[in-house]
Amino acid sequence: SETGQHVVVRCHHGYIPKGITRSLCKEGGVLSPHLGYCVPIHAPCPAPRILNGDIVLAGVKLNRTDLVESGQEFLLQCNEGYRPTSTLTRARCYNGEIYT
Repeated sequence: SETGQHVVVRCHHGYIPKGITRSLCKEGGVLSPHLGYCVPIHAPCPAPRILNGDIVLAGVKLNRTDLVESGQEFLLQCNEGYRPTSTLTRARCYNGEIYT
């Protein structure tokens, strides 16, 4: 694109935009702000890292490399001798984002 033109993220069927969807082309081909990208609808979430605890899905502890499917709820479980720092002990994955 030429300097001063806007660039818009448009996703293929089955995908939705994540992040910034409109950006301005500046001198040297630099986009400001940086554009987002497209993720599959119902994108999974990487299992979050819990300090002194685990993520438990359907009674099974997840590894750091595991994915949680969109729509699945999971538990935040502390290791023995530790307590949660908040009352939130459940979270849900939705389209690649984790919500508590």
